[in-house]
Amino acid sequence: MKNTFLTLLILAVCTVYAFAQSAGTITESLNLPQNSSQYTIKVMNLNGKVDIQGHSGTAVEMKASKTVEARRNADQLEQEWKLVFRQEGNTVLVYADGPGVTVKQNSSGNWSYSVNNDSKDGMVKFDIELRVPDAAVVQASTINAGDVSMQNLQSDAEATNVNGAVRLTNMNGNVKATTVNGDVEVQSKKAPSIDTKFTTVNGAVRLTYPPQLAANIQYTSVSGDFYTDFDVTASPLKEEKRNGGGTYYKVGGKSALQVGQGGPKIKITTVNGDMFLKKGDN
Repeated sequence: MKNTFLTLLILAVCTVYAFAQSAGTITESLNLPQNSSQYTIKVMNLNGKVDIQGHSGTAVEMKASKTVEARRNADQLEQEWKLVFRQEGNTVLVYADGPGVTVKQNSSGNWSYSVNNDSKDGMVKFDIELRVPDAAVVQASTINAGDVSMQNLQSDAEATNVNGAVRLTNMNGNVKATTVNGDVEVQSKKAPSIDTKFTTVNGAVRLTYPPQLAANIQYTSVSGDFYTDFDVTASPLKEEKRNGGGTYYKVGGKSALQVGQGGPKIKITTVNGDMFLKKGDN
């Protein structure tokens, strides 16, 4: 009985890996003008990680690996799914393109990515690594099978995930980070100058800011606690009434704190996880 179980287990493992195959490495690059702060790098992945490193040059350099994980029709999957790398005006677009994918620009100039694909054949995964000018604005997202990470960026950045973590390190601009199943970790060398938010559902939120942070903190969790080593003062959350005049103060599920003299709002939200606001180095 034991030998039969072991044989079935080995066969199951072999079956899984027999349908997973590497489809090669993709490399692309382009040079932006010296005023790269006027450019946006927009990465929209479906399956796989996104790892972005800032540097002081003007080149956008991409290296990506493509892996087909198929239950059937592996060759067809490999042919249908491509990684697009192109420039549209002041935006560099990188995205996974295949059946059911729609990429479009709205009247405000913002780009959106949607997928309507219920294929049962399997998936194609792109693990994307980018080196980008650190002065450019960066927006990056993925959905499955990988984390979104950014390092060493000077300008504003936004990271979005669904099934994976978001990690931003050595950031100097205003940043936002959102995921559903995973941790949010942000280490910023500069206090935010505008309202910002950090959100997950199943995971912890860990934020690190310089000691001179001045902000208003609003935090919400169902089954988690909030921890900080900043000196804070508690204050109620002030909200306008929806009906009638005046204002009221709401306490309970949401809590508000002031760090220093107060300033932009930092909104921290999780359902299942703790929240940390820590002092970093100067």
